[in-house]
Amino acid sequence: MPDSFELPLQHDCVASRGALLAVGSSALGGNDWEGTVTFFAEDFAHCRGAVHIPAGVPCVAWMTEEVLAAACDDGVARIVVDGRTGAWNEAASVGLHDSVVAGVACSGNLLCTASWDGTCKLFDVGEGRTAGAPVMTLKHTDGFNAVVWTSPTTLAAAASDCVVLWDTRASDPARKRTFASRPTSLAFDGHRVVAGFANGDVVRLAASTEEGDEKVCKHAAKVCALAAGEAGALLSGSDDGVVFGLGEHRDFVRGACFWRGRPLTASWDGLLTLW
Repeated sequence: MPDSFELPLQHDCVASRGALLAVGSSALGGNDWEGTVTFFAEDFAHCRGAVHIPAGVPCVAWMTEEVLAAACDDGVARIVVDGRTGAWNEAASVGLHDSVVAGVACSGNLLCTASWDGTCKLFDVGEGRTAGAPVMTLKHTDGFNAVVWTSPTTLAAAASDCVVLWDTRASDPARKRTFASRPTSLAFDGHRVVAGFANGDVVRLAASTEEGDEKVCKHAAKVCALAAGEAGALLSGSDDGVVFGLGEHRDFVRGACFWRGRPLTASWDGLLTLW
């Protein structure tokens, strides 16, 4: 049976790291969106605090167990740190994009920010948890919706009509796969990039020319929640409220991850559900 926890906010994203869970939520405050990142350890009974962010939070990603990156709709990514007293604090702002930061992804000290302004920026966030100018910038004619690391040096980024594969070591780093539908979410299953699309498709993308794409499932609406777990497990949720193969929420499903071995989804209906 699924276990649901009601946190009366509009949930946009979730990310787990070991026993820790971060939940990014947004609410309209006047004319602008405001965000909250809430932290849990082990289960929903153990809340480890929350931090308020003066912007919407469409994506979060762990750097370490004490450091989290949050994508924000005011054009920056915020670094949030654990003060070891249950009080999480904003330590730095990174990115300075000209539009919404829709996605963040972390690999060691490297932080990638993906924005609707048509750029992905790569930063080296040192021990001081701050970053200067981007180490590299990837540009596209339209905005980016999501980004995921596929190795310590390579990324995949979802743009308006394609998935861009970015090798950060190469002088000409990017190649792309173009699709008829807009990719709206990404995950990496350890071997292949998995993409969710605006037409409801979830597809494992071919890792080489010898392989073909594998259509995993079909939703009736845009797929904005996607996660990969162990042994090839996938979790997807869409804007019709359906979590494929598991059940339904009452509103958009916008967050997905695997937490302590169980699939978890987060929805605009205010529920966090462990399936």
